[in-house]
Amino acid sequence: MRRLLLLHIVVVSSLCAVPAKGGSLAELSLADSTFYEPYSYLRFVTDTAAISITDEEFFDQAGRVVFPVNKSELPAGDALLSVLSQKVIPQMNRDSLQLLRILLRGAASPEGPYLNNKRLGEARTAALLGFLRQHCRFPISDQVLSLQSETEDYRSLLLLMRRHGDRDYGVVARHCADCLPDGRYELLK
Repeated sequence: MRRLLLLHIVVVSSLCAVPAKGGSLAELSLADSTFYEPYSYLRFVTDTAAISITDEEFFDQAGRVVFPVNKSELPAGDALLSVLSQKVIPQMNRDSLQLLRILLRGAASPEGPYLNNKRLGEARTAALLGFLRQHCRFPISDQVLSLQSETEDYRSLLLLMRRHGDRDYGVVARHCADCLPDGRYELLK
């Protein structure tokens, strides 16, 4: 089974765009942002207080890099990475956008040993961050980063169970609520 790494990037709108040399903040009009509309993992905001996202919104909107089982190297030919490197990031570079937040969530499935899953989640997050830093001409400061490693991605599992009306959702949700806050993942296996 292949595993995911989720990406959600918040960029600023016209009011906060970094101006080109000597330009004004209004230089990037809202019309110019239409290029980004097909990419749900990019969110434009005018108010930094508007930067919040629930787990469910993140799951629905985030881009996904699919890793082969037990691997943390970015997969060659991944569709999201191709779009990012060939279309989205070059346009972001041209528009001189300022990033307000990048949320990366690396995950591993619940199968397998806990320590290996922890290593995989962290390494997958680091791999995507390295990719972004390599391709973006603008700096990605630690202040805008929100890096999360889902050692074993029970949040997504619960979300999918709830959405599909799984009859065991209530039992699994209660068990996760009892075990996960204390990090007792082994009890869920």
